[in-house]
Amino acid sequence: MAAKAEASAKQYQGIELLLQQLLDKVSGLESWLSSVDSSLGMLLQNATETAGRVQQLEARPPPPPPPPPSLPPLPRPHQPSPGFPTLDLNTATPGGSHSSTRPPPQTLQELPESLLGPHPRQPVIGIPLDPHSSSMMDAVATQFHLLAPRHGPMPKVDFPKFSGDNPRL
Repeated sequence: MAAKAEASAKQYQGIELLLQQLLDKVSGLESWLSSVDSSLGMLLQNATETAGRVQQLEARPPPPPPPPPSLPPLPRPHQPSPGFPTLDLNTATPGGSHSSTRPPPQTLQELPESLLGPHPRQPVIGIPLDPHSSSMMDAVATQFHLLAPRHGPMPKVDFPKFSGDNPRL
C-alpha cells in the first residue's frame, strides 16, 4: 500500500505541476488581453479622428463669397445738342436728298453725333485726322527704310530634298 500511496502522491505532484503551468499561461493571457484592449482603444480613437478629418476634407466647400455690388446703371443716352440737326425718318423728304446743301464734313468736329454720343472734340494724340496725312506716312517710311534697307530681290533657294541616305536632313 505504501507503494500505491507513493505512486498516487507522484501523480498528484504531476497534476499539481500541470495545473500550475496552466495557471501561469492563463495569467499571461489575461495580461496580454489587457494590452490588446488598450491597443485596440488607441486604434479606435485614431480611426475616429481620421474619419472626422476625411469627412471635413470631403465636405462641400463653403459657398463662394457674394459677388461685388453691381455697377451703377448706365447713363441715359446723350440727347442731341441743339446745334446739330437730327434725322427724323417720319419727316424725311421722299426725294432722298438733303435739305441742306452743306459739303460733307472733313474733320471730326464737323461730323454730327453718332449713336454712341458726340465725337471727341480733339483727336487722340499721335493719330492725325486725315488718314492720308503725308507727315505721318513720311515718318513711318523713313523709320522703315532705316530699319530695313531695301536691297534687290532675294535669290531663290532650293528646298532641301529627302535623301534615303540622310533621312534627318
